[in-house]
Amino acid sequence: MEVWTARISTRDPDRIDVSRKSGEVAFAPSWKLLGAALDIRRSGREQTPEEWRAYARAYLTEMRASHLAHPGPWEALLARERAVLTCYCTDARRCHRTLLGRFLVLLGADFKGELPKPPQPDTKAERELFEIVMALDND
Repeated sequence: MEVWTARISTRDPDRIDVSRKSGEVAFAPSWKLLGAALDIRRSGREQTPEEWRAYARAYLTEMRASHLAHPGPWEALLARERAVLTCYCTDARRCHRTLLGRFLVLLGADFKGELPKPPQPDTKAERELFEIVMALDND
């Protein structure tokens, strides 16, 4: 299984929402864990390296428990050929989707990292062409 990560806005056909807000809760951080991280973000500061390590440890502990308690979603995810784990975080380096991707390696997945961003057009004509090409993916 090939695993990628991306922002929730990706249009990739293999996306799986792993956010607490709108996604598969078996893969999402608990509200308690998420709430503490959001409080830090709302304060206008970034997590310290120690806070990030504590969050990562707690999230991975939750995922270990989720894997045992909710085998159905995990089996369905691992049965896929490809998955793109998505959530709302802007920085994949400090995000549970990346932690989950790395955790899935322990279960046999091949973690590829964050999807590359598509090239952005420079001119109005290029933007129009780009939009037409991107729309073809949705047909």
